[in-house]
Amino acid sequence: MTSFDSAVVVDHFVDKPNHALQTVKLRTRDNDYTIRFIPFDNDVDFHKLQTGDVIRKAGNTFEMTVNNDWSFTLKYSCSY
Repeated sequence: MTSFDSAVVVDHFVDKPNHALQTVKLRTRDNDYTIRFIPFDNDVDFHKLQTGDVIRKAGNTFEMTVNNDWSFTLKYSCSY
């Protein structure tokens, strides 16, 4: 899994046509990333994030650190 040191939140929205997924777009110096939050799993974290926040993420983990201030673990559940 990808790691990044200083990804900036460039967009933050609910993608209603796409199952109302809470979506955050990140930009690093080299790449753009899209993170889709599953509704209810990380609701509080999604709403706490704002455009301009800087996120760090180590490889092989879902742990995100925001503005060196708070962190959350991106949760994914699968019913398959």
